[in-house]
Amino acid sequence: MIDTTQMQRDGHVRALLARCEHLGVIAVARQGSAGKGEGAAWCGTKGAGEALAGNAHVRGLCEMLCANSLCEDSSELTTIGPGLWAGRLLLRDESGVHGVVMTLYPQSAALEAGSLFASWLQGRGLEAISSWSEASARSTSEAVLRWSDDLSKLAHSEVDSQTFTQQLTHAFDTIELMYQLGRSMKQPSLPEQFLGSMCARVRTTLNFGWMVAHFGGTTETPKTLRGRTFWHGQLPEAQPVVEAYLRDLLTNETIESGPATSLGELACGQVAMQTLTHKGKNVGVLIVGGKFGDDPDVSSYDTQLLEATAGFLGSFIDNVALYDDQDDLFVGTVQAMTAAIDAKDSYTCGHSERVALLSFMVARAAGLSPEACNDARIGGLVHDVGKIGVPEGVLCKPGKLSDEEFGHIKKHPEIGHRILRGVKLLTSVLPGVLHHHERWDGKGYPYGLRSEQIPMLARVIAVADTFDAMSSDRSYRKKLDRAHVLAEIVRSGGTQLDPALAPLILKIDLRAYDALAEKHARDAAPAVLPPRAESTGERQAA
Repeated sequence: MIDTTQMQRDGHVRALLARCEHLGVIAVARQGSAGKGEGAAWCGTKGAGEALAGNAHVRGLCEMLCANSLCEDSSELTTIGPGLWAGRLLLRDESGVHGVVMTLYPQSAALEAGSLFASWLQGRGLEAISSWSEASARSTSEAVLRWSDDLSKLAHSEVDSQTFTQQLTHAFDTIELMYQLGRSMKQPSLPEQFLGSMCARVRTTLNFGWMVAHFGGTTETPKTLRGRTFWHGQLPEAQPVVEAYLRDLLTNETIESGPATSLGELACGQVAMQTLTHKGKNVGVLIVGGKFGDDPDVSSYDTQLLEATAGFLGSFIDNVALYDDQDDLFVGTVQAMTAAIDAKDSYTCGHSERVALLSFMVARAAGLSPEACNDARIGGLVHDVGKIGVPEGVLCKPGKLSDEEFGHIKKHPEIGHRILRGVKLLTSVLPGVLHHHERWDGKGYPYGLRSEQIPMLARVIAVADTFDAMSSDRSYRKKLDRAHVLAEIVRSGGTQLDPALAPLILKIDLRAYDALAEKHARDAAPAVLPPRAESTGERQAA
């Protein structure tokens, strides 16, 4: 925190010495503890004042003269010797006496008397100011007292003004930050955007070097946030170390190695921390550190603003939890619908779910936005919903289809589009449903679109759909081996598939896809009932 009292003291003393110098008064100031001047800071006006402030004999004399002054006020002029007078002025503030200013008024007689000050005055061109009389010294000393009073009031006014300005600035920063956070809380489906922006705004507003928002991995934490870390600035350690420490902070588990054992050790300085709650449970933590600027210490304003930010985040976390529940319900409903369609053909069990997973991974590998990746996931789930209008005998027919039968198959994108277009939540995925069987060379259906006429979502789903079709057993053929499938996908780039998207299949980690395919294979396997136990009577009859 800024020590406004010290600022007031320093400014008061500097201004008073400047006025004395302008008038030709020799002034020596001492700021420090009472008594014998332990820890005292000395200064003086230019010329004789600076020299006298650095002289041990003069300082000793001043200590003796002002020893009582630190205990009681005295505005009396003191005669030090023939032709030399001294005025004393106590420096006080709300904390008490913090120093004294000595003003010296020499007459030419002081030089002739060979006093202690003569050696400092002689040879320094100061004879011209050695013209004080006792009367002029007294009136000037009284003027110095009035100056000090005026300067003290002015210093108080400046400090009050500065304090008010600081408070006003803090209030404006707080209101602006809360307003911006409130405006950006409208997309609970994209927490990385809001939380990344929040960390940046809070960090820069409070002049911290870094800020982290970390969420726990327990079931109390909303699914979209679970186990995730968001930050802005230069972290004090590598990200895994910070995340490990914050996990320990939330779970109270002992970390065997890596991170520091305390926040101070981790950040090498002061930090501020605020927990994040959801339904009365601690689900995350905000932490800031690396304070910079004029005030390197964490202030009450910092902690208050961090607490206010956590309050806003509490509402955001609640919104994310509601969104997760709605998303689970929505996706669960869509999965149930597509599973019912897949069930019409035992060979395509789980096809839609696998295409959804692959579509999401292809979209992410293509660098599409989080919204587009989510559309790819949902579009993959519902891309074949139109097959509900295709006769089951056609869907499950082994061998080659007739032209009429294939005509039924070609209708399923439009049927699916008609079924889903009334569902507002699925508006953004309709292009993928309608066009996922278009081909890059224009030989696809239903409209024969070519190259970039085909919506990006449909091109993404086409890659995933083609990969899963070749990787699955069908009524008319066995699945192909992985190397063959990958080679065929890449070869199809520029004819059937988007040439920029097809090669991405080589960059995708397919272990999650394989695990899902194994699960679907187990689910589709017919149940094997244990042999019925024969009764004793049946064995005897046999």
